[in-house]
Amino acid sequence: MITIRYLSVEHWHIGREIRLAALAGSPPGTFGSTFEEAVAWPDQRWRQWVSDRVLVVAERAGSVVGSAALVRDADDRPLLVSMWVDPSARGTGASDRLVEAVVGAARSAGHAELRLWVMEGNRTAEALYERSGFRRTGRCRPCSDTDPRLEAEMTRGLDS
Repeated sequence: MITIRYLSVEHWHIGREIRLAALAGSPPGTFGSTFEEAVAWPDQRWRQWVSDRVLVVAERAGSVVGSAALVRDADDRPLLVSMWVDPSARGTGASDRLVEAVVGAARSAGHAELRLWVMEGNRTAEALYERSGFRRTGRCRPCSDTDPRLEAEMTRGLDS
């Protein structure tokens, strides 16, 4: 059985655990940092990383098996980030529940819409987001200054 919970900064070590698992288990460039960078972060940086977001985790049998987060972008708009589920928990509904927890957090904060960026060609992730009510906006951007692969923006209204 999958349970969902929001992490407080006091549980930063759980945030570190799931983020490192996500970084280690994903292709390079999937996230904004690499495993090699993040594993060297001091505890204070991990505390800050957790406190800078509404971090949601999925747990099964006492183990954290997934995460997603709500942050604000440079224009102060809500953004779903850090979405990842361990391969052992894929197909259990954990992904859908994590997305809905972030949607709920954004709605509770009074936001009218939630956005995300998905890697072009990642049909599995895009299907998850479409199932959750997100639609492409038509905007694309490179992953980073050093990674020309494209990400597509998706958005979901939160008034329903």
